[in-house]
Amino acid sequence: MELGKFKLLLVVLPALLACNSSSNFGGDSAKKAQASKPEKSGDSESKTKVPKRPTQTSKDPNNSDDPKNPEDPSVPAVGDDDPIEEIRVALDNLRWSLPCSGTADLRGLCQGERSVVDTKTLEGEPSTTYTIKLRFRGIVELKPYSGGTNDGAFWQIGGSPSGDLWNVYKLQISDPPQTYYLNRGLSNEFSVSQIDFQKDVEAKGNATFTLSADTRDGVQMSNDAKISIPEIEPGIYNGQFIQINVIDIK
Repeated sequence: MELGKFKLLLVVLPALLACNSSSNFGGDSAKKAQASKPEKSGDSESKTKVPKRPTQTSKDPNNSDDPKNPEDPSVPAVGDDDPIEEIRVALDNLRWSLPCSGTADLRGLCQGERSVVDTKTLEGEPSTTYTIKLRFRGIVELKPYSGGTNDGAFWQIGGSPSGDLWNVYKLQISDPPQTYYLNRGLSNEFSVSQIDFQKDVEAKGNATFTLSADTRDGVQMSNDAKISIPEIEPGIYNGQFIQINVIDIK
């Protein structure tokens, strides 16, 4: 072989070999395609998501804004009743009222209602006896009572009213049963008196309080003495009345 042809062959032969190898090997891009697995359709959505539990906010035991917070002593548990408070609400400010209708005669007598009655049933435990301190204030005519016991003044326990026509003011409690009169005094006094005293009474839960004022004939003494009790009655009341206020309950 001639030397020139041999040199040409050495140049051409490597070039042919390079072309042949590129047709059988995919190069860098092909390597990457073969090395990576095809991604499944919707694979990112098919992954199971683990739900997160909601974060629980710890409550401050001193948070009085939460009405159901049992750890706050200033807030009563929902649904709990206070029988003592219910008794107080039922009895406080109860009144016997006997207003005059029309003008009084020369003796100070006026026409009015024949009688008035008001009844309250207490809440509380029937097995519990409550001691209730009551304050009685008002303007009344006086009446004698026989039997029973009294405090030497207006308060009469038990007994019975005299047969005259002066007003009877009575408080009856059903359990334990007892009757109290509130205007004990001398008979045939053509005047009214101001009363203001405190007394203890006993009552069980579910007991009934009955307040009654009976003029016996629809006639009563007017407040011709113009007695006033500003703490509970504005001005001068034209007639007679008694008001109860609760001082204490045990």
